[in-house]
Amino acid sequence: MNKKLTEILKIDTAINNADIIGAGIQSGYYSMENYRRAVVKVDTGLVADTKTVTLQLYEAKDLEATSEQALGDPIVVVVDNVSGEVVEITTEIKDTTLTDGFSCISVKATSNNATAVYGVANLLRGDSRYVPVL
Repeated sequence: MNKKLTEILKIDTAINNADIIGAGIQSGYYSMENYRRAVVKVDTGLVADTKTVTLQLYEAKDLEATSEQALGDPIVVVVDNVSGEVVEITTEIKDTTLTDGFSCISVKATSNNATAVYGVANLLRGDSRYVPVL
């Protein structure tokens, strides 16, 4: 049976075009209870040479961030271009990566750029527990 991607993926904008410099922006929590895998994709505006963009994932026991903790190590991209560049970070999460008893994930993006850097983070959850895996 052919299904549309929109029928097998849940797509959310976790961070919607927000300035991520300084303390950064952290999304709300999204449940992984019905999904086995997720992909997080962060895109930014122009970041200056030698400056960084960091993606940190978090996990919690529920949507209210109970027992919030970092999920793995942060992913840090250092810009190495005198003209600056836009940054793209993509990572995948499997439900087996989550600590036992934790079922929700959140995305945080930060930058140490001197001027505003706007970023967008999209979260794609898929491999639903209630769809037969073929």
